Amino acid sequence: MKECESVTSGLHQSFISIHKYCIKRIFIIIIAVISFAVLLPCLLVLQKNQRKDEFDHCQKSHEIKTYFEKLVQAVNESPNLKWKAKYNPFGIRSEKPDILFNKISLNDKSNIIDKKLIDDIYKFHKSNHMKQHIRKLNDFPASELPDEFDARRKWPLCSSIHNVPNQGGCGSCYAVAVAGVASDRICIATNGTVQVILSSDDIISCCIGCGTCIGGDALKAMIYWVNEGIVTGGRDGCQPYPYDIKCGIPCPLMDFVKNAKMQRCHHKCQNIYHRNDYFNDK
Repeated sequence: MKECESVTSGLHQSFISIHKYCIKRIFIIIIAVISFAVLLPCLLVLQKNQRKDEFDHCQKSHEIKTYFEKLVQAVNESPNLKWKAKYNPFGIRSEKPDILFNKISLNDKSNIIDKKLIDDIYKFHKSNHMKQHIRKLNDFPASELPDEFDARRKWPLCSSIHNVPNQGGCGSCYAVAVAGVASDRICIATNGTVQVILSSDDIISCCIGCGTCIGGDALKAMIYWVNEGIVTGGRDGCQPYPYDIKCGIPCPLMDFVKNAKMQRCHHKCQNIYHRNDYFNDK
């Protein structure tokens, strides 16, 4: 009898364990079904919105291209012009092209920034160094101008002159150009003893009023270099170029707008750079 009772008790305990296990499994399945039922509409909406954004982007790009192709055709069919227009894939169609730039970069500080720019330009033009430079250019005889000139041959020690950057998904030609010119001038001035690739991202992100990823002002960027300095860039410098260069040739204009909204100024160098901190790297 005791053996029968022991077996019966064991079976009862097993039945209870199986029952609890089944209830737990059913509960998990119910939760999973409910979660799937809740998430499915969200995923469908997300996918639909993503497809809509892609469609809108393609449609807008097509409309912009068609507009400029017709504009080029109209210009080239004009009988009175002595030049020919060509389609520019970087063109932006806008009735007020400065609105987006001002909204992202300048905001209410534009008047202050522009006044400071004018003051800086006036100061540079009135400086003795600038007067001497202009006098030298005016006095240079035209007969001594070379038939051809290649900066790479004139300053063969400066590797930065050979560098051809790719601005990728950011309309940063003003910053890339100034960073390149500044890098070259530093090398030339030191006869090749100081060779650096300066950071165009430092200009894009930290130069107030210089511009954004949808364009900017090279003159303001040059003044930023003179007054503030620019940190090193390149791949291994303080602030390398962060924007995608695999988005196409040219990259879609919407990439410029997206990156312009995301850019932030960070007064620090990348983690692998230990030569200087941000401010001492300028």
